[in-house]
Amino acid sequence: MKKHLLIGICFFILALPKFVLADAPPPPPVFLDVTYEGQKITDEKFYAVILTCQSSAQDLSRSNNFSDGFNNRYDELKNKAQQSDREFVALDKLNITENNPANNCTWKPSMIPISQSCSNSQCHFGWILGNFKAAVYLPGIDKVFISNQLSRKYEGHYGFDTPRNYAVKLSKDGGAIMAAEIGMFDDPSISPAGSDNQPHPDMNDPSRDTGLMAKVGLSLQIIISLIVTLFVELIVVLIFALVKKFPKKILLATIIGNVVSLPLLWILVFKWYQMLYPGEILVVIFEAWIIKLLLKEKINWKWCLIISLVANIASFIFGPRLLF
Repeated sequence: MKKHLLIGICFFILALPKFVLADAPPPPPVFLDVTYEGQKITDEKFYAVILTCQSSAQDLSRSNNFSDGFNNRYDELKNKAQQSDREFVALDKLNITENNPANNCTWKPSMIPISQSCSNSQCHFGWILGNFKAAVYLPGIDKVFISNQLSRKYEGHYGFDTPRNYAVKLSKDGGAIMAAEIGMFDDPSISPAGSDNQPHPDMNDPSRDTGLMAKVGLSLQIIISLIVTLFVELIVVLIFALVKKFPKKILLATIIGNVVSLPLLWILVFKWYQMLYPGEILVVIFEAWIIKLLLKEKINWKWCLIISLVANIASFIFGPRLLF
């Protein structure tokens, strides 16, 4: 009976890649490389926001971010009576409302840069999925530029193929053209306009489906990822428990390890996407420590590390499939 159970579980695991999303981190961040009349903006700070088309019923995009939402920062400066502050003036200029009757929504500011302002032609945002525009304010000429619309989708294993760099070209006549560049770990200090990468072929198609994860808030995304990750890893750990006759408490250790480590991994990767692999290594060590802590002398460190490693490799390989 046990043999047949193990065979059934093994076949079930082999089928999982077709059906699940496991251990999925957030999409990579967004870098805007802004030029004015073909020249880098190096002599002053400037400001930018990401615009999303928001329905009156619900603002889905702002829930995807931590504390870098436009409204949060705008209200904070306003409540502190800092209306004369350079940043507040810029955000006031960028407080755009642009109706889009065709899609029954309104283009509004959603995100500000992580550093709150832009410098050396670079603006670093958290992340956005779905349709968006960029709005840029240059204090030196007191002018606001609004780009064309693009659509961003979570692509590739763990989002490695998701475009990260976007070139925004501003012109004196008020025009602003934004184009995506491929390259997950491109040096953000290098202008995409000067690279050999080609624009992503489908980025200008606003009808592209961005998946469930683009439609729900950050907290819900973490919960969904946690549930499916636990589903995958508990199956792996259960096999070890049955074969090696480890106490069933090892399943509790797996639950505790993931409940603690997965949200922390999301937060780490949200700010520093290059920390994905080091973060996964730390997760393996942490979950092994939890197993050892709960099972004590009933399991040695070697098996703690092996079980944690295999379970995390399983969830990593099965990776994002459907929800993004």
